[in-house]
Amino acid sequence: MTGESVPVRREAGSWVYAGTQIQEGNVAITAEQVGESSSTAHIRRFIRDSLTQRSETQQVTQQMADRRVAITLGVGAAVFAMTRSWERLASVFLVDYSCALKLSTPIAFKSIMYRAAQSGLLLKGGRAIEKLADVDTVVFDKTGTLTHDQMPGDGCHQL
Repeated sequence: MTGESVPVRREAGSWVYAGTQIQEGNVAITAEQVGESSSTAHIRRFIRDSLTQRSETQQVTQQMADRRVAITLGVGAAVFAMTRSWERLASVFLVDYSCALKLSTPIAFKSIMYRAAQSGLLLKGGRAIEKLADVDTVVFDKTGTLTHDQMPGDGCHQL
């Protein structure tokens, strides 16, 4: 929470943030912000919002799938009207891919976000993932905001 890569010693009267880990000793605090106004609540809200924001790809896919539903229902009704066969009606519904479209895109984005989080990266939703495709340079400002105090330049790693 401090932005430092190593533990920060605090003395009496020092500020500590919600979510601070005490490594030794005891602490007595007076809370200035609680509940939804605390820093951990802001982080939790950031993560929750990132999971609900739809990317452009997700929106387009959702619209395509929604349009397919009416077509599939119409084709299914026509097949049933002509054949009176529940089996053929079911086969029309089985080959429809609108459900696959609706499910696959969010699952793909959530999987990417999960893999990134396992690598220590917090991505702010599908829009951020789409924008990453256009990134050609990443610059780090080493001011204690990274996890480790050493900055190895050991190449590029694919997530």
